[in-house]
Amino acid sequence: MATIADSFFKQAMIAKRQSDALYEKIAKDVKKLNRVFHRIAIESYDQLIDNLSTQGGSVVVNSMDNLELLSIWMPSFDIILNRYRNQFRNAYEASRINLYEVIKDKEFRLMKVLARMNVKDDRVTVDDNTLMMMNAIFENMYRNIETMLRKWRGYVYDTFFQGITQSKTKDDIRASFVNETGTLRIGSSLEETSELEASRAAIAAKTAFLRAQAERNGYDYCWNVNPMDRRTKPICMEASLAGVIRESEMLGVYGFPPRWICRCEIAYTRGEWTELNEGINTAIRGARERLIEELIDAPRQLAEFYVAGRLIIPRDPVRAAGLRMYADIEEKLALARETEVPDFIYYEDEE
Repeated sequence: MATIADSFFKQAMIAKRQSDALYEKIAKDVKKLNRVFHRIAIESYDQLIDNLSTQGGSVVVNSMDNLELLSIWMPSFDIILNRYRNQFRNAYEASRINLYEVIKDKEFRLMKVLARMNVKDDRVTVDDNTLMMMNAIFENMYRNIETMLRKWRGYVYDTFFQGITQSKTKDDIRASFVNETGTLRIGSSLEETSELEASRAAIAAKTAFLRAQAERNGYDYCWNVNPMDRRTKPICMEASLAGVIRESEMLGVYGFPPRWICRCEIAYTRGEWTELNEGINTAIRGARERLIEELIDAPRQLAEFYVAGRLIIPRDPVRAAGLRMYADIEEKLALARETEVPDFIYYEDEE
């Protein structure tokens, strides 16, 4: 028969998967937007490049006429940036509504489990201060997107200006706008910057909500909820394997989500719920064992591959035998093996 701790752990993981689905939808929406504007931007760049005066059909002439064409073209590019700005905000606002529902669903699930312990804490009713904090996080994300757009605009103008004044070829100018990975270069990468900001804001807002609710209810112990699979980053794995710990320790040693881009969230408990907390640690131990098995079974590096049509067989006999792990998997496996989930410790003297 499932214990209360088993149910608490299970419901937290179910809610985590729901959160992941929302985060993946946010990422999917931003990726779709970026694909559209990648194409629009390249088409707009090509339009200007094709109209620049050249010598021999390829070398751009260093002339005021070409610089004038650049000045005339920039307002049309500003329209593209404004469309991106508006469509990004519209897409994200729809997800913000769903985010609060996902948060409430998770905390309702945990409240139902805790009711079996006769605990009736309200983990879902939000106050104005918490809403203001969450809104501030989203507005800061929009400011960061605005900074990205200004950077994009500056990079485009400077790239064309240098292409003209340094008499670069049309092909060289075109190549300046795409990274080796195929992403749109804006000084960094449109895709990486926007997707990072979108993901971090959603996770940061959820963390702000959970921390505010914990403070209201007097919760000062927590644990790091993570899928615990081969995609889990080492710092997130360490935070999860720490088990239920004081909030101050989570903050000081591991930090709160988002840790760069991660799939973690925090679940809170009370320190005096010692049996529940040790039960959660036991469940995390089971997740650790499953993680170790998954990492052991993870795909190995290719035993042979082709380069320019030529078959390459690595000299390393371990890799040639198909037994060489990828470096990141090897690192995670070593960490999982050497990190035991500790017994829960309640520091009653600090209450």
